[in-house]
Amino acid sequence: MSHHDYSRDEIAQIKTSASMVEEFTKDGFPPLKTSKKGIVNCECPFCGGEDRCLIYPEATRDIRGQGDYFYCRQCERKGDILTYIKEARGRDFIEAIEDLDSRYKGGGSDVAAVAVAEPPASREAAPAAAPVAKQDYLDLKMLDGLKKEFQLNLLLDTGANEELHLYPNTHGARNFSPKEYLFNRGLKENTIIKYGLGFNPEWREVDGIDGDTAKVPPGITIPLYSAKAGQEYRLMGFQIKTYGMDSKYLRVGSGSYVLNYQSLTDPAQSVAVVPEGEFDCMILDQEIGKDYAVVTFGSTSGYKGNDLSEHFMAQKKVFWCFDNDAAGKNAFDNLMADAAGKHGNRYELLRMPAQSDVNDLMLDLGEEEFENYFYNQLPTRPFQQEGLNED
Repeated sequence: MSHHDYSRDEIAQIKTSASMVEEFTKDGFPPLKTSKKGIVNCECPFCGGEDRCLIYPEATRDIRGQGDYFYCRQCERKGDILTYIKEARGRDFIEAIEDLDSRYKGGGSDVAAVAVAEPPASREAAPAAAPVAKQDYLDLKMLDGLKKEFQLNLLLDTGANEELHLYPNTHGARNFSPKEYLFNRGLKENTIIKYGLGFNPEWREVDGIDGDTAKVPPGITIPLYSAKAGQEYRLMGFQIKTYGMDSKYLRVGSGSYVLNYQSLTDPAQSVAVVPEGEFDCMILDQEIGKDYAVVTFGSTSGYKGNDLSEHFMAQKKVFWCFDNDAAGKNAFDNLMADAAGKHGNRYELLRMPAQSDVNDLMLDLGEEEFENYFYNQLPTRPFQQEGLNED
């Protein structure tokens, strides 16, 4: 059976014409509520989390031409409407495009209209870009204010008390303050400052994150930045290293994120190393960042279905440093599959010792042996400067 060859413009038109809300409703997951900003809550089709899935219509997003977007705050599944059709209905890329094209061609839909609360009339009365830009500015200003407050808390040991030993002890070390915890994890003062780490001493509610009210748990705060290639990389939320809770981490703010992206823009860094999590990224950058670009896009669950090659335009080699377990291997296999063989020898899995992650390895080996472990597996600095052969 022959298929139509869709251009990028045609795919973009189909994505912007299709309605994520209608597709969710068609599959039995109708809207449960709509925020003032127009973001829709519904049950997650993948994990069943009640009202945990958020649908962001394109009009609510700061990037246009990509259509609607979904994100589940429970299982962290996310993507555009093509991702949803592929993963929820078991279609391949072409089948998903043709399915949507047959029903939304020309900007229309053959699915019955869904009653969803509209954004405020004041937004429609003004040019579309102005209110969105204003909202984005307010969100960014609020997030930046939170970041500075959290940093000051860390500096002053605000909330430090003996109960902080509830943090997982690191190699037997007791942690009576947030800073002690970070030092016991192997982070140095300049790394803590570079990454803008902070501390939130108690539960609090914050208005304005993703256009809604967010609950921020107590713990170490790690600022996260948006991960949209070709767009401005800016503060979009926090990863919270919690204490006294069942969950080790809780995320505030939705969307794809990246840590230390600026290292990829350094023309001298032709080799990138991508570890699995935030602490691993900070430790690696601290120890070998002078010679290699070090970034992370989060846990391995975020790598499936994402061709991340657009982020590595300046790099000739990318080493993926995942934990030596089934999840790490699966994540690398998914990356290679999503890259569709385009990268030849450009991608490589950097081997870790069994049952070890980057942070634990540094604490076990010490700085000198830790650096040697990675330098022995990575191209040397002169090799980078001469350039790497590409297929």
